[in-house]
Amino acid sequence: MKSILKKLWKQSPAWSRSLFLRLLCRLRLSERKEGKESVADAPVYIFGCFQAGGGLSRSAELYAEQFEKTHPHCIRVDTSREA
Repeated sequence: MKSILKKLWKQSPAWSRSLFLRLLCRLRLSERKEGKESVADAPVYIFGCFQAGGGLSRSAELYAEQFEKTHPHCIRVDTSREA
């Protein structure tokens, strides 16, 4: 199932991915404002060129690794293909 979703995500136009991410962020913010979850429980999305190779890739990985040590809910979003 995960591979199907990943394939659909990569094949969708950039504007639809952007719209989806903006809507997702708004929903998450509205949940926080309503007090449905604490900020500590909310996932943190880390966008980076994780598979691009080179300095940007390594920098994104180091940042994500350090952040994951202190935050339990980290989600890495690889933007290598978009760069």
